[in-house]
This record gives sequence, structure tokens and C-alpha cells, in this order.
Amino acid sequence: MRKILASLILTALSLYCVDYLMESLHFASVSSIITAAVVLSVLNTFLLPVLKFLSFPIRLLTFGLFSFVINGVILMLTIGLTDGAYVSSFLSAIIASVAVTMVNSILESIMGTDDNKKKKKK
Repeated sequence: MRKILASLILTALSLYCVDYLMESLHFASVSSIITAAVVLSVLNTFLLPVLKFLSFPIRLLTFGLFSFVINGVILMLTIGLTDGAYVSSFLSAIIASVAVTMVNSILESIMGTDDNKKKKKK
């Protein structure tokens, strides 16, 4: 439960940072950022693996670059399901999803919540 809450907080902080940095992504309030963090986490948990499985041949042909498109689709769905959230275009969603991933990785490494690094140290 603690890891889930930490993940939601880091995702919300990442969305806030990207909202601050990009004009093409906008959240109307803090509650819309929190809602988007929850929706994004749920979609990443349940829908992302299905999309990655179904798009395996395309990802193979594009050497994994199609994953950026999948992440953009997930972010567009998140924005569509969140009141008070806006992204200007699909390309902006792809760029924002890359930025959210980068900011989230940086925050995870700063906060020490990255499970992969903990597993490697053992």
C-alpha cells in the first residue's frame, strides 16, 4: 500500500512538473492532477501491458520506437478521462509522456523508491 501511495505521489508530482514546463499540457487544478495520476496509474497497470502485447510486431519493426506512440495514447486516454485536463495534440501527448517518464525516473532516483536499483544492490 505504501509503494502504491508513493508511486501515485511521484506520478502526480511528475504531471505537475510537466504541466509547468509545457504549454501544450494543462491541468486546471491540483485535484485534476491527482485524478490524472490515479487514472494514469490504473491505465499503466491494466491497459499498457495489453497494448504492448498487441503491438509487439510493430514495436519489433520500429526497434521499440512505437512504444512512444503507445505511451502517448495512454496519456491521451488519461487526459480524456480527467476533467480539467487538456493536451493540444497527439504529438504533444507523446512528448509529454516522455517528459513525465523522465521526471518520474528522476524523482524515483532522488526519493529512493526505484525498485530496480534496490534489487540490483542485493
